[in-house]
Amino acid sequence: MAARLKALKYNYEITADKDFKLVFEVGDEKRTQAVVINSNTETYDKYEIREVWSPALSVDEPVDAALVNRLLRANNTVKIGAWRTWPGDKKGDVQEVYIVFAAQIDANAAAEVLAATLDMVAQTADQLEKELTQKDDH
Repeated sequence: MAARLKALKYNYEITADKDFKLVFEVGDEKRTQAVVINSNTETYDKYEIREVWSPALSVDEPVDAALVNRLLRANNTVKIGAWRTWPGDKKGDVQEVYIVFAAQIDANAAAEVLAATLDMVAQTADQLEKELTQKDDH
């Protein structure tokens, strides 16, 4: 993965989980959006799959039903990937939840496929983040 990112001339850092974290400028406003490429892969049958994901926002449980329904409907409009939730930190009696957009691609996808996926994941997550929070990742 490092070689493909270097070939694309992308800057990245390695997280504590040994994943690849990149920060992209998105939109005309030069907003930034973090995208993570998991270093661990999964297999299905004979296929090795890697996940590329980006956080859009964090909310407390329970997640608003209208937001969940909206994201489920939005999943019908994307070519690859889907909205999902991941557990965050526990704050007393309240569980934090991250809303992320994630795409699964071939673990050894060509650089062009990786670049297109990174771009799509960053833009998709940033659109929701901008709309609902007006905040920027970095």
